[in-house]
Amino acid sequence: MLYIIITLRYKKRLPAGQKNCAGFIELFSILVYPLLSRIMKSLLNPADSQSYINRINCINPTNKPLWGKMSVDQMLAHCNAGLEKAMATQPQKRILLGYIFGPIAKKKLFNNEPFKKGLPTAKDLVRMEHYNFEEEKSKLLRLVEQYTRGGQAGITKYPHSFFGKLTTAQWDNLMTKHLEHHLQQFGV
Repeated sequence: MLYIIITLRYKKRLPAGQKNCAGFIELFSILVYPLLSRIMKSLLNPADSQSYINRINCINPTNKPLWGKMSVDQMLAHCNAGLEKAMATQPQKRILLGYIFGPIAKKKLFNNEPFKKGLPTAKDLVRMEHYNFEEEKSKLLRLVEQYTRGGQAGITKYPHSFFGKLTTAQWDNLMTKHLEHHLQQFGV
């Protein structure tokens, strides 16, 4: 829908002698924009959020990780902690390494590339205990819905403990890629 609006608005702006450019713009808006919007998923987008909810609903206690050490219940608790951080109403304590390496890591992490396997986990997000699978799954579903419903206004304005100050778009990129990474880790 958006790409049609972009095309129509752009065509209106073209001078009479440049109407042939409209074909290229139309082709771009029909072929490329839908692909880009699929690549750049967002938990703030209700359609994308629903697809994540559907995938979370496919997780069961017997899912095994394709990589990494976390069990499925630990992964759910870990994702819950990440989303809670993104919607925090209290400041997070910055860590020393974040001041040093945060800006460098931010440049590498905030792009459209998926997270690499084996990235280090922030200590406050590490989950070593075992958790009630159903409780953690229900909580993750609630948090995803709350995050989406809250929109940009629901994302914390406080700095990230490692990366420092983030825009709402960066917070959303981080949370979306984080959830995508762990759902793929468990094969959903």
